[in-house]
Amino acid sequence: MGFLIKDKAFYKTFISISVALALQQLLNYSVNLADNAMLGSYSEVSMSGSAIVSQIHYILQLLINGIGTGIVMIGSRYWGMKKPEQIRHFISMGWKIAVALGALFTIATIAFPDTILSFFSNDAKVLEQGRQYLRIMCWTFLIFPVSYCLMWGLRSVETTFIGPVLSAVSLIMNICLNYILIFGKLGAPEMGIRGAALATLASRIVEVVIMLSYVFLGDKKLRIKAKDLLRFDFTDIKLYLKATLPVTGTLLTFALGVSAQTAILGHFSTAALAANSIMGIVWQITGVVGMTCGSASAIIIGKAVGEGREDMINSYSKTLQLLYVFIGIISAGVL
Repeated sequence: MGFLIKDKAFYKTFISISVALALQQLLNYSVNLADNAMLGSYSEVSMSGSAIVSQIHYILQLLINGIGTGIVMIGSRYWGMKKPEQIRHFISMGWKIAVALGALFTIATIAFPDTILSFFSNDAKVLEQGRQYLRIMCWTFLIFPVSYCLMWGLRSVETTFIGPVLSAVSLIMNICLNYILIFGKLGAPEMGIRGAALATLASRIVEVVIMLSYVFLGDKKLRIKAKDLLRFDFTDIKLYLKATLPVTGTLLTFALGVSAQTAILGHFSTAALAANSIMGIVWQITGVVGMTCGSASAIIIGKAVGEGREDMINSYSKTLQLLYVFIGIISAGVL
């Protein structure tokens, strides 16, 4: 076992980055999951309607995770080389791809809502609730990538605190607005599933405003400007796609598998769909740890490469692989 890293600073860095990323991902998932959970106490049909729309968002989120992973893999290397201008370039490319993908999801769900929703369920009541929810939620597909992709960019320079803070604000706001709008509290009309959708949309808008404010005004590492994001410069796109496509393809395959399971249960019964939604919440919470540990590894190894410490890469990789085994065992035990 001589290949294991004995430097305590390595483990401290890995744990601190992993915890920050896991907390951010957990809170981010919880924004949409809060709708499912609170609608569950309102109506089983409403919960099922929101659950099938959440699957669409889940696919988009995993795709953007792949896009963001490419930014982290390349950006962390340039961070080790102290070249923030190169990081800005790759963030700009990834950001435009992510926003374009979000726009595609928005257009598709506006143009073909019934076709998309009927893939997940054949229950007329569930589909009607899903349509009401999607009519508002489709706009979050366009808004969400704007902030989420920038969050990945900040991770590449080890700025991990903004993610949990941003997601916590969004989650708290979503829960409060859900309570008011779903159930008609504090003088607001009882809106049911439409209230949940409006709450999530409002939360995502606030999320974007805070993220853009921090990136343009508060960040001192990257110093990104609006012109950096809007500049159409796709130099080194092959390098970016080489890093991004394998991860994105894997995540897409996984997302489609999960969606297929939801579709099968959705055509079986509404109760099965609702139960699967609850189990999905548990699985996503435990699965967050594994995904974020992978991102933390990409940051650590990428930075080491950029700093010219190639002699440490093999030991880093083997140590991290062993850590993954223990993390997997613990996650399986929780499930």
